[in-house]
Amino acid sequence: GFRSFVWDPLLIVSQIIFLQSQFYVMLCLYLMIFSAVAHAQPTLTHIFSSKILLLDWHHRWPMVMAYILSALSGAVSLRYVVRRSKKCLDFTVTMYCVHTVLCWCTWGFPSTLEWWLANVVSAIVMVVLGEWLCLRVEVSEIPISVGTGSAKR
Repeated sequence: GFRSFVWDPLLIVSQIIFLQSQFYVMLCLYLMIFSAVAHAQPTLTHIFSSKILLLDWHHRWPMVMAYILSALSGAVSLRYVVRRSKKCLDFTVTMYCVHTVLCWCTWGFPSTLEWWLANVVSAIVMVVLGEWLCLRVEVSEIPISVGTGSAKR
């Protein structure tokens, strides 16, 4: 029926893997672009260490911009992969929780306020924009075409 939902764990896991992969690909891409502009050398430390945001603004702004733009890209992915506004929060929180765990496993628990602010703001951007994009599709008019053929009675 209309808006019927079948719980499909394989679909959910594949959506999470896609969103996580897309997040890191876009984060790396934006980080490379902004680091080139700032004449900085990007490393995995930029992605997984919270200490990188303690550097001076010259080294910090590429990371902050990369996080924000990755969130915008993630919102677009939510629109096409998740396709439901009420699921955007769940998928975004899951993605950023996985990111936090990966950061914790590689460089230690993220202990800087700057890291938490960058990630929380990015998550909020991704949720709000993702919900807005999904909602636009959900509330769009459904075209109904009336055939001109004769109806049998």
